[in-house]
Amino acid sequence: MENLLMFCSVIFLVLSVNILRSEARIFYQNVTLVYGSEEASVEALRLRTDGFGFANTGTLEFHATCPLQEVIGPRPDLWLLTCTTQELRDVLEPRTSRLNSVCESLQYNGLYSQKPARFCKSLHVLCSDRNQGAASGNPCHSWLLNSLFPEPEYYKFMLLQCPWQGAFNGTHAQQQQEPCWANLTLMNNNGHSHLSQGEEPLLLIHKILIVVWGSLLFIWIINWIKYYWYSNKLHKLLFVAPALKFVIIVILIIRWEFINATGLECRWLEITSYVLRSAEQAMLFMAMMLASEGWCVVRPKIRNIRHALLPVLFLAFLGSVICVVWVHSYFMAFAVCSIVFVIYRALKWCSYNIELINRQIIITQAIMTQKEITFRDGMGFKEQLLKKRDIYLRLRLVCAVYTMVFAIVTTMATFLTEFAWVKEVTFEVPEILVFTALGLIFRLRDFSVYENIEIIVPRERSAVMFLPYPDMHWPKRQKIMMAFPLQPVEEVVCEEEKALLKDT
Repeated sequence: MENLLMFCSVIFLVLSVNILRSEARIFYQNVTLVYGSEEASVEALRLRTDGFGFANTGTLEFHATCPLQEVIGPRPDLWLLTCTTQELRDVLEPRTSRLNSVCESLQYNGLYSQKPARFCKSLHVLCSDRNQGAASGNPCHSWLLNSLFPEPEYYKFMLLQCPWQGAFNGTHAQQQQEPCWANLTLMNNNGHSHLSQGEEPLLLIHKILIVVWGSLLFIWIINWIKYYWYSNKLHKLLFVAPALKFVIIVILIIRWEFINATGLECRWLEITSYVLRSAEQAMLFMAMMLASEGWCVVRPKIRNIRHALLPVLFLAFLGSVICVVWVHSYFMAFAVCSIVFVIYRALKWCSYNIELINRQIIITQAIMTQKEITFRDGMGFKEQLLKKRDIYLRLRLVCAVYTMVFAIVTTMATFLTEFAWVKEVTFEVPEILVFTALGLIFRLRDFSVYENIEIIVPRERSAVMFLPYPDMHWPKRQKIMMAFPLQPVEEVVCEEEKALLKDT
């Protein structure tokens, strides 16, 4: 039995690492070499990342393998271009004559003699076939390049095909294309790290984040245990998103450690982390919306059609965010619309509940003044309502501030492709702050002082009584009833005085 379990574990590991893996920092690319061409051509190497940032000790290895088939005509002269963002614009200009002059400069006059002032760094890819000479124009089935990058810089990569120097001698050859399989391996730290310069701090950042989120969850659980009898459904729901966030950080640490060690992307880890992160963001907005609606604070149930509206908004936001990555970036418009609508409703519901509580305070205060009602220890209905109003004032501020920060961070993310760790920090810090703010607003406390409210017995034949939970419309239609004592007030006062004298 133990051998069977071990065998199943090995099979699962092989499937996870080999079948469900893809390129991460070892990039695989189909390239087409053109034999017999008289014009230069350039092809962008499509990487899963936008580029790669080298540190002080970066290395590059390019290897291309072509099928063993007969190809007629001189082979192209291959150059790997490593371009910065500004240099890339010049290379991609549709001017073949300009590329031809660059090729002549590379082949005859050295690397920098006649090239434009701002041109990409050019690396010569050599034929590694044993039976092909370096100066030969014969077909080549294996190409190889190794290079060091001693200076820190962020590069994008292009493959430049130049006509073979002196191969035509005034005659025209028929062009033939040969498909090849190429792989590009990029590393830092003298070949010990597959992470880009902007990704290397991510491991440390995620380890710090797991400590922060673990501490927040620990404090929340301790508070929950201490006042568990005051916990309600909203309090339990607010625990889900931070717990999910903790799981996401653990998965991200495993994912980046795997990329750093192997240079490959574990596909199921990438999918799981992205889906859970999208669900966590949707859960955050839904929790803010439910709290703004007044659920478990000013009313025991969600009102009317909102039972169906909230799940629809949750699924719309989650689905659109997932489709941004796996379908098209145009779905970001649906995600933004969902967020705008959610925050709009949250702010509107917060304002509605604040207005409702203010109205209740005015009505209650007028009745207490009219009937000359006084409370023992100064704790009355007004203090209860003021505490609930403070909750919604703070919640409305949190929703408004986080919405503006979320919009700014989402916009900045499009300009931070070279600095993955900055992008991660700008997303994580606002989330930590908003969850901390929500935790402080909705934390459990000793609410017993608000449960027992004593009215000083008036020296009259009647009294005013507030009935809690009178019907399904509570507290919008709070009932106030007139009550009459079962025995004369004088007898009650005399009994209290006798009891006080006895205790003394």
